[in-house]
Amino acid sequence: MWLGCSREETFRKAGELGLGCLAMSGGGPNRLTQLIQAYREGIQHAKPVGKMVKDRVSISTLAICAESRKKAQERGAEILDWYRRQQELRNVKVWQEQDPTNVPDDYQWHYQRSTATDSSQRDEVSSLDQIKEGRYCIGDPDDCLRYLEQYAPTGVDEIMPLFQIGPMANQEVMETLRLFGKHVIPHLAKTERTKSATTASDNG
Repeated sequence: MWLGCSREETFRKAGELGLGCLAMSGGGPNRLTQLIQAYREGIQHAKPVGKMVKDRVSISTLAICAESRKKAQERGAEILDWYRRQQELRNVKVWQEQDPTNVPDDYQWHYQRSTATDSSQRDEVSSLDQIKEGRYCIGDPDDCLRYLEQYAPTGVDEIMPLFQIGPMANQEVMETLRLFGKHVIPHLAKTERTKSATTASDNG
């Protein structure tokens, strides 16, 4: 069993319940390192709600890869605009139509965030600028590889890229998969083998 997590309290709670942790990578590697630490601290004293402790953290990120960085970033911005719009619509349907007095305490944080009108509580940076800042796994193969590599030290166990997003065409998804298979995954696998061999040598 897994628990979707976004706040430190939820990461710790997932650990204490012996649940696997599902999260998004949007907060960046430094923030994720802190959150995973809270999860690991919680799981040390786990009282599992299931038959086993699922000590594992998995994160997701939008992933779009193309031979051309410019092409990937521009198309990625269109897709990210769509994705952000869906979030806004969800907030309206799920939260803004609710009577705040009926929102349980456990959901007040989500309610306050989703109904915020203060621009300081909302991300006003354009989708294209977010991508150029490296917030998403979007770009050419080197960009995608750099993005994923920065999460290795966080303690995350696996990354689940979201390849098929909204209005993306099958041809676009297949191009991302082809480039990941040719450039990204083999490099990460080689890095992991080297790290494992070094660890074994140090312990031997």
